[in-house]
Amino acid sequence: MAKAKKRSRLILTTVALLLVAGALAVAFWPRPTMVDIGEVTRGNMRLTIDEEGRTRVRDAYIVSTPVAGQLQRVSVQPGDPVVRRHTIVAHMRPTNPAALDVRTREQAQAAVTAAQAALRVARADLNAAIANRDLAETELSRTEQLVDRGISSEAALDRARQSARVMQANVDTAEAAIAMREAEIANAQAQLIGFDDHGLATAIGSASDDIP
Repeated sequence: MAKAKKRSRLILTTVALLLVAGALAVAFWPRPTMVDIGEVTRGNMRLTIDEEGRTRVRDAYIVSTPVAGQLQRVSVQPGDPVVRRHTIVAHMRPTNPAALDVRTREQAQAAVTAAQAALRVARADLNAAIANRDLAETELSRTEQLVDRGISSEAALDRARQSARVMQANVDTAEAAIAMREAEIANAQAQLIGFDDHGLATAIGSASDDIP
């Protein structure tokens, strides 16, 4: 009888241990992961992000103009790539001078014509001065040869040298006169600049490199 009770107690203990082990196994057993099941197809991948953002200027540059005048239409648009000292961002047209009346314009045109005529005279004087200088240099060379041969005197050689220097100075003076006449023409033509001159706009280049 005692052996039967002992056997029953052993069976109950074993069953209890098995139940506890089974409960622990069920509790710690990895659970299956939930997944989405779908049909696999071939296509293009598309990903879009919709967010709000704020644009900030990283570096601010001040573009100044060397002349006072009127800013013409700007052709560069926001976002366009620019290269420093190469891309033209704007054109500045100088302030128009006062309008010329008929009398003033005729006087300015006459001044241009007179300056051009004076320039032609100065060029003719230069040609004459060059011819006289060449002749004086030829005479100097001939006189030096005569002195070397003992035919001419040192005084004649000095006079030939002096004449050559004077003729060279006349050439220099004629060249300076031409430069002065050309400046007079430029000044006279400047008086004719009016509202119809469109080739005077100053190009303003980019101050930095910016390539998006």
